[in-house]
Amino acid sequence: MRRFLIILLALLLISCAAPQELIVGALKGPSSMGMVETEAAKTMQLLNSPDEIIGKITSGEADVAMLPLNMASILYNKTQGEIRLLAINTIGNLYMMGEALEDVAQLKGKRILSAGQNASPMYVLELLLKDVDVQIEYLPTHSDVVAAASENKADYYVLPEPFVTLFKSKVGGEVALDLAELYEEKTGFPLTMGAVVTTEEKLKTKGKEIRAFLKDYKESVGKVLADPQGASELIEKFGIIEKADLARQSISGAGLVFESPKDLSGAIQAYFELLMENNPKALGGSLPGEDFYADF
Repeated sequence: MRRFLIILLALLLISCAAPQELIVGALKGPSSMGMVETEAAKTMQLLNSPDEIIGKITSGEADVAMLPLNMASILYNKTQGEIRLLAINTIGNLYMMGEALEDVAQLKGKRILSAGQNASPMYVLELLLKDVDVQIEYLPTHSDVVAAASENKADYYVLPEPFVTLFKSKVGGEVALDLAELYEEKTGFPLTMGAVVTTEEKLKTKGKEIRAFLKDYKESVGKVLADPQGASELIEKFGIIEKADLARQSISGAGLVFESPKDLSGAIQAYFELLMENNPKALGGSLPGEDFYADF
């Protein structure tokens, strides 16, 4: 009996010490591309829309989630301040495709197609084209924009990677303008777009595992950027992008980073202020509080 109790106690201690597996929800795109060298990538949940990810994080099913930065703020307000911003994982990655341009003024009278209505692409375009007479129409997805370009339905098309590379392969042409670069010239800050978030409750119950994941994720981004060929094979393997060659070509322009929210607080605030000025609903009605920014 005593031996049985000793064995049982040992098993309990081992199970308590074993790290808990994290459930990570990510979109098919730059956020999931950057984490393919992590252990968590093997069990990540790849989803097609931010709305699906919101459901995972609010229900507690996901421990960590990748979201557009403005949606992280919406979620913070929706949950009465429960969301914590862990990292920025995408900076820039917004391009205008079409015939070469030297200045946005040359877009006068042109028709532009984009996805991202009431999201980053729309607000960046409104900022940069404020004084230019253009026609901008929004389609449901980036794939729809590429399809429209294949039928020559507009003069210019706004896309992020990996859709820029897809555009080049299907339609041809080059980048007419780097919109994120123009945004930085106008505001003085890089365009912060992608966020890694969790909840205060998850930090309490799985804080050790989340910190380990963040360290792993940061190292993964470095590996992906250093070895696009090897990373592209993993990106295809995990079903993020169908073809490794397409993934490899898109990595350099996808804006993959892993940066602390504290280090980018000025850029984040500048972006949030732009959204508040144009449409407070894009942030959930108000700016998130200081507790939004996780401090490790």
